[in-house]
Amino acid sequence: LNNGSLLFDCGCDWHYNCTEIETILSEKNIKDTVLIISHWDLDHYKLIDTPNLTLLNKVEFAIFPSIMYSLTSKRIASHLIGQLGDRCWVISPAKCDNSDRLKLETPLYFPFGENYIDLFVGKNVSSTNISGISLTVSTQSQALMLTGDHDSSQVWNEQINYIRANTTSKDFNIVVPHHGGGKAPQSVPSFFSLNCKNAIISVGIDNKYGHPFKSVTEFYKKHFGCLLMTSSFYSDIEITLN
Repeated sequence: LNNGSLLFDCGCDWHYNCTEIETILSEKNIKDTVLIISHWDLDHYKLIDTPNLTLLNKVEFAIFPSIMYSLTSKRIASHLIGQLGDRCWVISPAKCDNSDRLKLETPLYFPFGENYIDLFVGKNVSSTNISGISLTVSTQSQALMLTGDHDSSQVWNEQINYIRANTTSKDFNIVVPHHGGGKAPQSVPSFFSLNCKNAIISVGIDNKYGHPFKSVTEFYKKHFGCLLMTSSFYSDIEITLN
């Protein structure tokens, strides 16, 4: 961002210890952070659960969903609320308009220079995945959608409607929902006129869930110019939003 960082989810390997987490954080230019947690599963927020609060102390503004169950998530949420006060937005899916998941009591629209950042809030159900938050960053020529662990139907039937399509030549990039698990999308919507460029799957090597599913990778290989998986990279996957 112009004067800081926006961090959407901050997971890491379940077995990383505090020293390894500190190494990760020291290598990143993270400062004055707007932190958005898509949902309260540990693999989406583990980097902030360290005794010395290195990352938490960099947070200037936080947004996260109200549906949480573990004692760890409740402890971290309580800390953020106490630390940030009115700079912490706890989003309740129950307060969203079902016909437009972006309509909340407080509008969630952030202009950062030429970028537009929109939030999509899931349904009011007990599942932390489906009730979570997704994020779309749009520029004049590109869009990047970060989907958390929403299922494919949420992304391709609902969230996709809210992309700011200022130009028909805009490139569309997506972090594939739920680590490439779940059901594969049936098709790309017929109204969708953006150029499907990069699909990224955040997935660990030899994970016990069998992610990504073959049907999911086949869909994204068919419809996107490039499919990238974190399990195949030894460095960051970078997408430049011009």
